Amino acid sequence: MENENQMPGRIDTIVEKFLTKRSQTISRRGILARLGKFSLGVLGVSLLPNLPLDRTFVADAQSGCCYWSLCGIKGYLCPGGATATSCPSGTQRGPSMWSRCCSSPDACPAGGFTVEYWDCCATTVEAAAAVRGAQCIHNPNAGGAWCPTGVPEYGCTYAEVKTLCTSPVDNPC
Repeated sequence: MENENQMPGRIDTIVEKFLTKRSQTISRRGILARLGKFSLGVLGVSLLPNLPLDRTFVADAQSGCCYWSLCGIKGYLCPGGATATSCPSGTQRGPSMWSRCCSSPDACPAGGFTVEYWDCCATTVEAAAAVRGAQCIHNPNAGGAWCPTGVPEYGCTYAEVKTLCTSPVDNPC
C-alpha cells in the first residue's frame, strides 16, 4: 500500500522534469499552432505550409535603391533602407538637407511627394562605416556630405516624405 502512494509522486516528478525541459525549447504559440494544425488535419482540412507567392520584390524595393522615395538620393542608405526615418545610433543628423519631388504610386491625384534627404554623420570613420547600407546615386548633382562641424564623417542618408508636389521625378530603376 505504501508503494502505491509513492508511485504517483514519482510519476509527477518525472513528468514535471520532462515538461520543464520541454518548456525551455517550445513556445506557447508553437504548441498552439501545432494543436490547431493537428485539429484541422483530424477534421480533414489541410493547410498549405507555403503559399506560392514571391514577395522578394518587396524586400528588394525597401532595402535597395529602387524604392520610389529615393529618386533624389546620393549616398549610402541608412539601416532600414527606404523605410528608415531617423539617423542610426552613434550618428547625428546634419544641419541641412536637400529635397526632390519624387513620383509616388500613392499620390492622389497622380503626382508626387516632396522628399527631404538628411545625412547622418559620426565622429569616427569606423562609426560612419558601420551604418552604411547600399550605395544609391540617383541625383549626382546633390552636393557633398552635409555634416556639422565636429562630426565630420559621413555615414548614411535617410529620406523623409513630406507634402504633395508637382512635376515629380521618377526613380531611374
